[in-house]
Amino acid sequence: MASKTVATQVLRGAVPVPVIDGFFQLAYATNTGAAFSMMDKHPSLLLLLTALLFVFLVWMARSFCWESHCVNAGAALAFGGAIGNFCDRLRFGFVVDFLDFYFGHWHYPTFNLADTGICVGLGLILLHEWKRDRTMKLVGVCAVTTVSGTPQQEKKG
Repeated sequence: MASKTVATQVLRGAVPVPVIDGFFQLAYATNTGAAFSMMDKHPSLLLLLTALLFVFLVWMARSFCWESHCVNAGAALAFGGAIGNFCDRLRFGFVVDFLDFYFGHWHYPTFNLADTGICVGLGLILLHEWKRDRTMKLVGVCAVTTVSGTPQQEKKG
C-alpha cells in the first residue's frame, strides 16, 4: 500500500516516468475492476466476490502443507497483495496501478506490486502442489484429506 501511496503522490497528474526506455515506465492509473479491468462496471459486486474469495481461500488454506517455505511465502504474498488491493477498493473505490510495460504500440495492462504479490504467491503455491503431486506419484503414495481437513497418507494398493 505504501508503493501505491508514493505512486499517487509522485505520478498523479504527471507524465509517465521512463525507467527502461521503450519497455517500462511508471505511470499513474486507477482500476475500478479486477485484473485487466474486468468487472469495472460492477464495483459492489466485485467487493462482494472478493470478500467471498477471501473466505474460500482461508477455508482452503486448511489443506495447505504449511511446513513448506514455498507455500508459506506464496500464501503471504498472495494474501498480502489481495488484502492491500481490497483495502484500496473499500477506501477509494479503485486500486492505483503504476507499473507499465510496453513495446512499441503494445501495452501490457498497468498493474501494481500487490498484483505481483498475488500472481507470484499463487504461482509458488501451485508449483509446490505440482511438485508434491509428482513426488507422491513417484513413490506410490497419494494424499488423502480427512473430514477434519488433516492431510493423511495412504499407500496405493
